[in-house]
Amino acid sequence: MGLRPITTHLEAFEDFGIKVEERGRFYCFEAPKKLRGKRIVLKEFSVTATENAMMLAAVAEGKTKIEIAAAEPQVQDLGRFLEKMGTRTKGLGTHTIEIEGRKQLRGGTFKISPDPIEAVTFFIAFAISKGRGKIKNVNPDHLTIFLRKMKEVGVNFKVKRREILIKKSENLRATKIQTLPYPGFPTDFQPMTSVLLTQAQGKSLIHEPLYENRFQHLHELKKMGADIEITDPHRALIFGKTELFGNKINSTDIRSGAALVLAALAAKGESIVEGIEQIERGYENFDEKLRKLGAKIERV
Repeated sequence: MGLRPITTHLEAFEDFGIKVEERGRFYCFEAPKKLRGKRIVLKEFSVTATENAMMLAAVAEGKTKIEIAAAEPQVQDLGRFLEKMGTRTKGLGTHTIEIEGRKQLRGGTFKISPDPIEAVTFFIAFAISKGRGKIKNVNPDHLTIFLRKMKEVGVNFKVKRREILIKKSENLRATKIQTLPYPGFPTDFQPMTSVLLTQAQGKSLIHEPLYENRFQHLHELKKMGADIEITDPHRALIFGKTELFGNKINSTDIRSGAALVLAALAAKGESIVEGIEQIERGYENFDEKLRKLGAKIERV
């Protein structure tokens, strides 16, 4: 995927008064005698740096204001869980979050949101195989920009309160995708969407400004017959519609691996996807769920 430095995390820790020391291949942390609320300005929309800052703020004395905060659903979930545990929180779902900490947090019960990435993966599985199916227990509000793009591409679907019905979809159209921090088009949706666009008529543009090495799956798709031109580390053109053929392909990360499985579903012949340990980091019983939907897939 590319470089993922932890500088944003470390600087947030230091803003709270935590001493950070690098010793060889390790970081050592020393907390101050009293953790106090601060104004924290992150240098990027980092989900995990935002979450680390929120958890520190929850036990800090006074109010913490986190600016340039990530707004993803999992960040919002964490904020609501912290509220259950006694904090006061403002700004969830925005890029400025305020948290008033508590010296002692209490226990709480919380139900996490459905995984939007898994929902998107199965959405595209139905669309690319010209199948029909229903995805239950999904929050469509977390998929707004994705669903709008799918309408633009020509996928036939209907959204209900907590489910999405995908119908047989033909005559797909090319589009432009640019990944952005939430609520923009998430980078984790890009690999699966790229596969779908190989089956869309016309020239599609994928712009991936967040990571410089997130097109590894496109090289594998080219082995399967996809007509793709990678113009630079952040842009690729996909020309469709092209017929895909089975081949031996390799998954280099979670989402690329899932995307290649989807490509194999649409391809003629047999495909072998290697590196499935990558996929299993982010999907539970992926092959089993696909088999229940009619896919011919097995572990070897």
